[in-house]
Amino acid sequence: MSGIVLFPDALLKVAIRLGRTHVLAAAPTRVQILVETRPSAASKQMTAATDLRFVVDVSGSMAGSTRPGEASKLEVVKRAILGLLESLNTRDHVLLSVFSTQGKLIVPLTRLVNDSAKKRIYDAVQELQPDASTNISAGLELALTPAVATDVLPRVILFTDGQSSDPTTDHPRLDQLADLARTQLIPLSIYGTGSDYNWSLLLQTAARAGGGSFLKHVMDVQTLEGHMIAELAFLRGTAIDRFQIEGRVASADIALVGATALMPQIRNLELRNRNSFIDLTGAVDLHRGAQYLLEVEVPRPVPGETELLHLRFRGRNRTTGQRFEHTAHVPVTFVSQASQQSPVDEQVRKVLILLAAAKQAEAGVYDRAANLYRRGGDGATATVMEGLHAASQRPGADAVDLGREATTHAYGAATEFFTQVHKYQKGGS
Repeated sequence: MSGIVLFPDALLKVAIRLGRTHVLAAAPTRVQILVETRPSAASKQMTAATDLRFVVDVSGSMAGSTRPGEASKLEVVKRAILGLLESLNTRDHVLLSVFSTQGKLIVPLTRLVNDSAKKRIYDAVQELQPDASTNISAGLELALTPAVATDVLPRVILFTDGQSSDPTTDHPRLDQLADLARTQLIPLSIYGTGSDYNWSLLLQTAARAGGGSFLKHVMDVQTLEGHMIAELAFLRGTAIDRFQIEGRVASADIALVGATALMPQIRNLELRNRNSFIDLTGAVDLHRGAQYLLEVEVPRPVPGETELLHLRFRGRNRTTGQRFEHTAHVPVTFVSQASQQSPVDEQVRKVLILLAAAKQAEAGVYDRAANLYRRGGDGATATVMEGLHAASQRPGADAVDLGREATTHAYGAATEFFTQVHKYQKGGS
């Protein structure tokens, strides 16, 4: 199979692409499988209302700026929140909590029923001032503790620039809160500002929370505003929620050797005994869907058709509440001669290049990342990587800060790729 699958209820459209549909039967052989899932037009999506819970670091270090001569990190965050408020309407809900040494709930979960409600939140954001130390979990807990009182899409948006002041208690508590977020189906959008925050801790928190959670590095107020407005647009386009994908090898002599989720943040999924994986993606929007690159190994292939994987998709129509569960099977054809092999699927090739480029970017090898992005047709990200390479050669360059920026651009390249692919396919249909 390599093509589009539209299931009987017409809610979910799945494209399954093999690296090659006909593969030389050499021992052992690996096969790449790209799974792209999107809501179909028949899902009757209407603009989704949101429940946005802002969690803001107001520790003393937020008084500093990311770069000399620029506004303080707290001012950057405040401007971005105020800009996002302008895009919200009377169907949306907002919560605002802050943290320094302790957490404080500034505005409980409030529906923006009129201008007065929006002004209350606007004024509360304007009044935020930096103070004392950093206790991230204290602010996050306040945003997760209220039960979701409505059926609108929840998302916690966390801003921080620091290291935990008491990691012995704060770090384990963040693990617990990430588990709570995953259980309550409340994804986390984490924005790290400055150059001194704990990237690995926050990345681990986002990965553990799952459901479409992510971490991004904030370079300036325009970049932050752009990220947040884009994510709001994706939330507005949500047509399926509670989405989950499971994969299992078709037989005991086939091994699952890789499963990578590509949206909204590139991450490797845990493999269960090299034979299965599961991922709760959460909300799936019409713009970018959910994509996975899978790799299986067949130790002793023989010519003919071989079933590789069984896939199961579960979810709910956001508008009607209708639930669905579908299965798909992924076969490949092994051939005895190299001349019988089919060409490499172009989109799978581009995704493999994109992932290779992202690995180079994360490793700080920006010149190689740039070359790979150009090979994959992404000139814009290639130019960014060339700029980062030049910056990394200057005396006193902050390798950690450059690495965070590079990783954020690498994740953004994946988002842009699948969003543009969708626009192209939609325009051509």
